[in-house]
Amino acid sequence: MNSTSSSSVLVLSFLIVIAAAGLVIISFLTRSESIQLASQASEQEETCALRANVYINELTEDGSEIPLVFSTSGTNPLLWGFADTINLPPYTESIIPFNAPDRASYSIDNTVSSFSISPAVHQVYPSDQTISVTTMIDDVNYDIIRRDIKTCSASGNDIWLCGRQSADTDLHTITDIQLRCDMDLAFGWVVQRRNEPATPIAQLSDTNPIQFLTSDLNGDGVVSAIDLTIVIDSYGKTDPIADVNKDGKINVIDYQLIADSIRHQSQFDNALGKDL
Repeated sequence: MNSTSSSSVLVLSFLIVIAAAGLVIISFLTRSESIQLASQASEQEETCALRANVYINELTEDGSEIPLVFSTSGTNPLLWGFADTINLPPYTESIIPFNAPDRASYSIDNTVSSFSISPAVHQVYPSDQTISVTTMIDDVNYDIIRRDIKTCSASGNDIWLCGRQSADTDLHTITDIQLRCDMDLAFGWVVQRRNEPATPIAQLSDTNPIQFLTSDLNGDGVVSAIDLTIVIDSYGKTDPIADVNKDGKINVIDYQLIADSIRHQSQFDNALGKDL
């Protein structure tokens, strides 16, 4: 083989090596870009933020609305809270309590679409989900005057994402909230204290009509876990026996009424000195 042929072979080999190296570099850069794009897409899918403020305002005698403060209102904070579609009893052990100190207010800034502070997987909503939120209040001493929605839109978007509230819907529930990623919500209820306060438990006697006996679904003379089980078994159905508030639906309101009645009956029995 002459020197010219050898040189040609060397040049050709060199060019082949350069071409192969170029292909490796291009493949590496393309793969890196694909991984970066996939990572960004995955991050967008996993991050579906929800910022929410849920509140209860009280209508005062002069017609103004102020935040409900538990200590000055003389109401038990344990009677107040809310539940969204995923977190409705009986599928959860309890309602979501308000988390502001001494006020009926709840604020959360989540990186996922959930009203729970530390949500489990089943408590996170997918995007484009329509939900409802129901409040629980001290129904013995307060009435709900109206529902109040101040903010209901995705961040940076002026499109209103809450449906019109029907007059036929129970005032405890705000319906047709269309959740989106990066959502801002501010809604609540306005309540008014009843003019005649409820009779203190300690002043009740055996001859007083016991209001909570309307929750005695099985007619055994007491409100107990048996009655609560009847509501749970009929949840989402139409059962006149389990429909405590007679609104034609078995839902969280009936569940909460039974739970409240059990608590009130326990207080009543303790006030009368009964050995439970």
